[in-house]
Amino acid sequence: QGPDIATGPSWEGWAEPPGYTRRPTIYLNALPEAEVLELPKGSAVSFRLYGGDVMVAQDIGPEAGQDPQAPAFTAMQSGMIEVAGRRFDVTVLPDAAPSIAPGDAPTRR
Repeated sequence: QGPDIATGPSWEGWAEPPGYTRRPTIYLNALPEAEVLELPKGSAVSFRLYGGDVMVAQDIGPEAGQDPQAPAFTAMQSGMIEVAGRRFDVTVLPDAAPSIAPGDAPTRR
């Protein structure tokens, strides 16, 4: 019998919202099962696949990369992502226009 081989995840995934949203990158492997993934429209979703039999299926947006071991796409509509038997239901949040509000008038001290 051979030595024990350390095994890790068969995939890793990240969802990176647009910078102007000031939302953090989400590590998909850390999300609890059945939790709905809410992403701002335009979020970059990327995976790193370890092993030849792992595939990503999704219907939330166009592919953004050509590497089959590192699929990437842009979140444009609500839908789902499936990878290695794990399913993420995705809600894409509309891109709201930036807004500003006037502050209090300056006062003399």
